[in-house]
Amino acid sequence: MERIEMEKNENQRLRFQARSAVAVMAVTLSVLATAGLAYAGNPKDKKPNDNKEEATQVYNHTYDEVFQAAQERIERNGWFIDKADKDKGIIITAAIDKKCPIDIHIESVSPKPETRVTVRWRCQGWALRHYSHDLGDGYLSGLQKVLATYR
Repeated sequence: MERIEMEKNENQRLRFQARSAVAVMAVTLSVLATAGLAYAGNPKDKKPNDNKEEATQVYNHTYDEVFQAAQERIERNGWFIDKADKDKGIIITAAIDKKCPIDIHIESVSPKPETRVTVRWRCQGWALRHYSHDLGDGYLSGLQKVLATYR
């Protein structure tokens, strides 16, 4: 009788350990799955070949000089200006047959003079792979070259 009671207790202890192990694994997998979804974001929000990038530079030139130079730089690249609003500090253009829409935001930072230029772009398709990683920095360094001719 005592032996049966011991075996019964041993079986209960083993079942408890097995259930505990399963519960720990379930909680661990739930946490990992939740973390993975949070890290990856909502896949419906992402499109293949979707990329949006940004580059910023501050120049020691007046707002008017930088706005004019930004337009000249666009023309030197062979792009067309879709919209330019000097009062709002916005220039909209595109590269590579409109496959890379580009927004340029210009704002005066201080009266020293200092003017900040932020370039935002979104490339699609083959342009994404072959062009977009250099677009912002290339535009901003070219803008500096245009501004160098102003003084």
